[in-house]
Amino acid sequence: MDYRYPSTCPEGPRLASVRVSEISDSVADPSARGDEITAARDFLFQGFSAYPRAIYSLTNPS
Repeated sequence: MDYRYPSTCPEGPRLASVRVSEISDSVADPSARGDEITAARDFLFQGFSAYPRAIYSLTNPS
């Protein structure tokens, strides 16, 4: 059997070799991981908050 296709997987539908039932709760309710999501977002974008101000000051000299 080819388990890449949901119709042939005996455990139910799968997404990228992971059972949908394993990820659906965390995807449906991310509020339980809000602090982790916020920390990751802050880490990823920590260096970009200064760019809009710098661009504005270059294009709108006072």
